[in-house]
Amino acid sequence: MLREFRESDIDKIMKIWRDGNFKAHNFIPNKYWSDNYIKVQNEYLRKSDTWVYTENEEVQAFISIMQDGYIGALFVIPEIQRDGIGTMLINHCKNLYERLYLNVYEKNVGATMFYKAMGFRKIKVQIDEATQEKEYIMEWSKSDKEKVSVVYFDNSFNEELVRKYVNDDMLELNCIEVYSESKVDNINNIDIRPLLVKSGLGVRVKDHIALIAAFSKAFRNKKAILYINNSNNYDMLENLLKDFIKVKKINLLVVLQKPFLIEGNKRIKQSEILEQKYNMFPIYKCNYDQKGEKLSFKDAFYKRDEECLKEIKEICKKFNDFKSNNE
Repeated sequence: MLREFRESDIDKIMKIWRDGNFKAHNFIPNKYWSDNYIKVQNEYLRKSDTWVYTENEEVQAFISIMQDGYIGALFVIPEIQRDGIGTMLINHCKNLYERLYLNVYEKNVGATMFYKAMGFRKIKVQIDEATQEKEYIMEWSKSDKEKVSVVYFDNSFNEELVRKYVNDDMLELNCIEVYSESKVDNINNIDIRPLLVKSGLGVRVKDHIALIAAFSKAFRNKKAILYINNSNNYDMLENLLKDFIKVKKINLLVVLQKPFLIEGNKRIKQSEILEQKYNMFPIYKCNYDQKGEKLSFKDAFYKRDEECLKEIKEICKKFNDFKSNNE
């Protein structure tokens, strides 16, 4: 449950603040946080707009917003970290403020990556005078151009081609690792392999809550493209993924790749089955045909990936106007 701060929450919130700083900032002496405890409580927290997340009426997390949208604190107890609670708190504040910004220490890599995934960008690097630690000022604004999350599985695209889109201003690449590890740096690689159990009967999900949190990282924008090829079986994720998209109200487009005839009837049939499984969403079929081009198999598959990514880029440019090209 998300609600506004009450004065009776103060002791619990301050304990979460202190313990969270001890853990996240182990490069700073604990005495620094203890010495600032009363000042933070009286001069900052009580003068901020604060929301708390509770379970069974117990405060488990909170966020405090100071003047001009400055995030003075965001802490979640360790037991429910990675459950999407921090994301929920940030999104709540995004609905209330035109701009949010914060300071985060360079050595707090986890927090930096989290805020980056939430759409914050670094606008300044400086030294914190109190601790002499390097820190970033990161900012999010509603006026920033909203990107489209492009989500794909494993090595669905040629790695060399993916690297060309790492810093694209229209799309944000998110690779969900199910069977293999992505080797492309600087994209949002989301490894869900530890959340799955493989056996002779197939693959099943063993941690549904953590999987939903992983989906939240991959589909962090309200506009998203899901690219599915038919090289691997992702049936174990299908129903959870569909429910997640529905609950989060994500504007999703599914992109499928038409197989080459040389890939055989089995691959063609798999593509048709995928289209039926996801027919509740708009579907776009990349239809690269190598006819007339004398290419090796390797070059033909590379060219198909290249053309598909170009089409996805064009779809991102006119996402709101897009309807299935099969209509």
